[in-house]
Amino acid sequence: MASSVFKREMALDQQSAVRSQKSENGNRNSNCKFCFLTPVFRMPTSDFRFPKSRSMSLKIFLFCFLLPFSANAQSSYRQSIADWDKKRVEDLKSPTGWLNVAGLFWLTPGINSIGKDSVNSIIVSNADFPGKLGHVEWVGDTLFWITAPGKVVKSAGKPVNRSIALILGQSSSYPFSYEHYRWNLIQRQDKVAMRFRDLQHPALNKLNSIPRFPVDSNWRIKAKLISVPGKELSITNVLGQTFNQDHAGRLEFEIGGKKYSLDAIDEGKEELFIIFGDETNALETYPSGRYIYIPKPRNSDEVIIDFNKAENPPCAFTPYATCPLPPVQNRLPIAIPAGEKEVHGFGAK
Repeated sequence: MASSVFKREMALDQQSAVRSQKSENGNRNSNCKFCFLTPVFRMPTSDFRFPKSRSMSLKIFLFCFLLPFSANAQSSYRQSIADWDKKRVEDLKSPTGWLNVAGLFWLTPGINSIGKDSVNSIIVSNADFPGKLGHVEWVGDTLFWITAPGKVVKSAGKPVNRSIALILGQSSSYPFSYEHYRWNLIQRQDKVAMRFRDLQHPALNKLNSIPRFPVDSNWRIKAKLISVPGKELSITNVLGQTFNQDHAGRLEFEIGGKKYSLDAIDEGKEELFIIFGDETNALETYPSGRYIYIPKPRNSDEVIIDFNKAENPPCAFTPYATCPLPPVQNRLPIAIPAGEKEVHGFGAK
């Protein structure tokens, strides 16, 4: 009799334990959107059994575990591109950006005067510009700025009457300012021009964002940089001038299982410069091509080309730029629907 009672009590205890276990599992999973996928971890008991398919269980666990991390990574990446887009517009609107460029005036040896009056070599027709502000004097390999009497032109924050503006063959140029106007001289092979800026240029208020393709992390392409020591890369600009740049190497990569390559330029900075064309040019992107900057490889020859950061050249924002064009080998025979699209109403026609 005692034995029979003991057995009934044992059976009731086991049933209670099972109900308690089910209730515990239900409470633990009640807040999970994928409760049928959520594994419960505990120490094995005597009645523990592995699932019939361990591999399926592992896949389900990895899916549940990694999905939030993947979503967070995508969100973080999209935000980084949004930040990049914002900085692009800020840079274009900055005092050294391209939206305020109001003229590119080619100079000749001798006197090159600038002012509103029609007798000047360089005519700036803005109402608040003086009849004659001064002139550039080109003598031999040196160009000087001379300020007209009664006018105040500054360089490095100090008034100047006569000052060196450019020495041919040297990369440094000396900027000058008058009220909200800025200018400096640039050399393009045997030609010299005055790049003239207006910090109140109407274009500064016209651009609030740059159209782009949808951000897609699949356009972050792994590439290998193949070194070509001592070799120079021949580049032609919109003026038809051809010049040599330091060749950083050839970037080899795959898209859709096919191999492609792009030659990169080393400008002596932390990034490599790539000028490329693709099948979207003149359809959705700027006709002559786009640019990309990528970090230089550190400890290996592997780099990432992020086509989501493909950008319009300066010529897309002003007709007064001397943009380099993609070399023939950098014109990809496929479409790259990533990065910036063409902007309208700003650059060269």
